[in-house]
Amino acid sequence: MKVRKSDIGRLCLARWDDIGRVECMIVDHDHNGYVQVYNFSERQLDTLDCPSQIVEMGKFVTPNGIVPQ
Repeated sequence: MKVRKSDIGRLCLARWDDIGRVECMIVDHDHNGYVQVYNFSERQLDTLDCPSQIVEMGKFVTPNGIVPQ
């Protein structure tokens, strides 16, 4: 799935090999293909090394203090 800078703040399902799919929020995206997401189940920021790990994108959310201004 192609991720753009305008997708920052959207919910997404990220696929992880060891635990399956996890609900996350896209926090940052750079031109090298890395996507930083907030993992709601672990309550931490994770980096996806390829956008193909994102299998579905949903609506926009902005929990306080997560998305940089």
